[in-house]
Amino acid sequence: MKNNILLGAVILLLMPMAAWSQFSISPPSHEFDSQQINLTSETQEFVITNEGTEAATLAPEDITIAAPAGQTVSLSFLSLNIWFDNEDWPARFELILDQIRELDPDIIGLQEVIQREDLDNQAMQIADSLGYYYYFDSVDDEGRSTRFGNAIVSRYPIEESNFRALEPLDAYRKAVHTRISVDGNELDVYNTHLHNPGDATETRKTQIQDMLDFIDETSTSDLVFVTGDFNANPDWEEMEVMYERFIDIYPLFHENHLDPEHSTLNYHLGHSQRRIDYVFFEEKSSDFLTPVSAEIVLDEPDENDVYPSDHFGVLATFDVSWDIGSFGLHNIPESVELQPDDQVTVDVTFEPMTIGHKEALLKVAGEEVPLSGEGIDASITSFPWNEDFSDTDELDLPLGWTTNAENWYVFNSDYAGGEIPELVFWWEPQQEGRFYVNTPPMQTTGLDSLTVQFRHQVDNFGDPGVYDLQLVSIAGDDEFLVREWSDPESIPDEEISVRLYRDEHGVGHDQLRLAWVFDGPSDNIIRWAIDDAEVGAEPTLVVTPEEIDFGLLEEGDQSDSVVVTLTNIGGGILEIAPDDIRLTGEHPGQFNLNNISETAQLASNDSAFVSVRFAPDQGGDMMASLNIRDEQIPLSGQVFDPASHIERYIDLNLMRGGSDDDSEFSRVPNPDPDEINDSEEVVRFDRSQHGVPWGGFFAFLPVPLDLSDKKFIYVDVWKPRISPLRFKVEDGDTPDLEIESMVPQTKTEQWETIVFDFSEKDGEWNVIAFMPDFADPVDLDEDIVLYFANIRLGDEPDITSADGGADIPSEFALEQNYPNPFNPATSIAFQVPENNRVTLEVYDVTGRRITTLVDDHMDAGYHEVTFDGTRLASGVYLYRMQAGDFVQTRKLMLVK
Repeated sequence: MKNNILLGAVILLLMPMAAWSQFSISPPSHEFDSQQINLTSETQEFVITNEGTEAATLAPEDITIAAPAGQTVSLSFLSLNIWFDNEDWPARFELILDQIRELDPDIIGLQEVIQREDLDNQAMQIADSLGYYYYFDSVDDEGRSTRFGNAIVSRYPIEESNFRALEPLDAYRKAVHTRISVDGNELDVYNTHLHNPGDATETRKTQIQDMLDFIDETSTSDLVFVTGDFNANPDWEEMEVMYERFIDIYPLFHENHLDPEHSTLNYHLGHSQRRIDYVFFEEKSSDFLTPVSAEIVLDEPDENDVYPSDHFGVLATFDVSWDIGSFGLHNIPESVELQPDDQVTVDVTFEPMTIGHKEALLKVAGEEVPLSGEGIDASITSFPWNEDFSDTDELDLPLGWTTNAENWYVFNSDYAGGEIPELVFWWEPQQEGRFYVNTPPMQTTGLDSLTVQFRHQVDNFGDPGVYDLQLVSIAGDDEFLVREWSDPESIPDEEISVRLYRDEHGVGHDQLRLAWVFDGPSDNIIRWAIDDAEVGAEPTLVVTPEEIDFGLLEEGDQSDSVVVTLTNIGGGILEIAPDDIRLTGEHPGQFNLNNISETAQLASNDSAFVSVRFAPDQGGDMMASLNIRDEQIPLSGQVFDPASHIERYIDLNLMRGGSDDDSEFSRVPNPDPDEINDSEEVVRFDRSQHGVPWGGFFAFLPVPLDLSDKKFIYVDVWKPRISPLRFKVEDGDTPDLEIESMVPQTKTEQWETIVFDFSEKDGEWNVIAFMPDFADPVDLDEDIVLYFANIRLGDEPDITSADGGADIPSEFALEQNYPNPFNPATSIAFQVPENNRVTLEVYDVTGRRITTLVDDHMDAGYHEVTFDGTRLASGVYLYRMQAGDFVQTRKLMLVK
């Protein structure tokens, strides 16, 4: 429902007005007729009169819909970035917990949450200590020993939870979602942490839009809230996307919210003063809530000068009533000055979203008018449906029927030729217009036609005036004429039968209604009587799913059975015999059908079930059809030999990695066949020096790559220069969960086999990636071409025999770390042309040494170490290598 004026509600709370008692409202209360959910009632007019002796001004914000006393729930939301377990986490944890207990929030959105083998999940720690519920998820695989992510902690039960890895996936950010139940009512809460770099506007814009799409797909309640660390100021370009449909509560209570004193970054710890942490609520939710307060919290240290986090928290409080959203106020558009005895009117409608009794108040300058109504669901979901009005009291309408005129009602008569009672349009009260009486909504999705029958009779005066009678169908906002009687003479009782169709009358809509309409002056007719209305639908078969792809099977295996559902969504009886169901097509013998054993008689909304299994006895691509009467369900499946190379099954489904990537992939003849690789065709990777440094290919595997047994991936590679390569495997269901492994290449301009070690990993992976790994885009001053082939699984290689042929680098070199930026760990490769003592250290930008990664005598060759920045804050760091006279320093960036 619209027009619950948000800012007006805030002003009412904060700025009491004077001389309100001089207004009166008529009627002093109103109970709406029972109303079908999701449909709007007729308008009720309220007259506001200035009963005083002086003129008075009435503004739109003086008139609101509010909750009755005792029916408002106070809900408070806290958004807090808890900074992992940096600094003294045990002390910070106790400080955070003490201050949260004092603030007593109902729902908490936490960012930068961590769990490790030696550290319980921080959200779980907080939730357990408070006695709350919690949901945590991460971009890191559940099997990893360290996981970073976001969490929602709630005083109220969490009924449902899910997440989305936000596009672009290579930024590794996620939104988590919970549906929370508050005293039987639901609200949707989302929490996120967006990309960090200040110049990443387009990335954050993409992430926000992807989160909004996620909200559209998963939110089902009328109240939607978003908490999070957006890493963007309110006036930055990317935030415009968020502000298009969500309201930031903080500036409702703080006039200049862009000033530094409103920072949510802890400037005591060296951060710049910026407001980047938020509590949002969706604009549509303003019909159900009133913002009460918003403030920055958790901004004070303990006695030892320990702060709760490197962020401050944002606490927002709302008064919430689910009932007030069922009443819509059509307010005055602007302020009016009322002289004594002057009047102005406002309108209220009733549109319940759920069934049950609803109450609210129409508040006018301090005066209160009680409003109430009952939400009902009388939707018609099966056919045939009939209404003979026998269960309706005289002068009422049947449950779920609606009208816009007092002239329509049930009367104890039988003018239409049916049994008493019947539906009547009567000439009194005298009025002129277009007067409807509507059936309840009918669920007609999937139907192509309906039959409508009813009896009617028309009685005119001896000299009737001009008027029209119509039967119309209404689908959403569209109205379709079904039958019309234009300025008719008296019509004796008769039966009318018509058929409604999809295109002509809106059949197929999920809320189709029928309406009988009188159009003209009501006193030009005595009565129009209607009885024995019946709506029918032809038996209509719907089969789900519409197609079945069994994917790839290993030779000798059989798939699981897939259940196929046969439903009569029409009326009458639909008979399905076993002979109506059969397998046809190219390879029907490769699929097994578990058919019904006898004829099924399906009434409206009844279902029968069969199942199909893929059970091939030969290799190749298999196709067939499951025929059920006139319905055809395509079936497909493939059989593969597990001994074959992986490459055969990726079918070169290549996608370039990186953005604005100038690389190209193609299948070409082998440029230099030898004993390592004599394949006729290989893949050619051609990358321009103007491309991004990490361009590569991604392939989605049609059958999972199982690392449970064989844990080494072999790739034959031909390249023109010594440079590293990278291989990655991902879980395709959640493509943000990934592992990477890198080894250097040692040969040039000849085929060699590179082995990637995944011995620490297990399970099935659905995506693979292979790419060159360049040190720095600045250093890349030439085009790169390489060839690869024969991606395959294998056992651990014989390292001893391989060492003898290893190449030795010709010079010292320190490579650019990868990935960069990184979170939380990155790899640093370096090369040593001769045995030498090597030191490799990491510094912050002030020159303070953070850690020493290497300080030892190293053998000549290629080396790699890992730098873990888990306990460090986001920012730029330096790493420096020294070996003899060789010294080189590079930058790396940690982004959390």
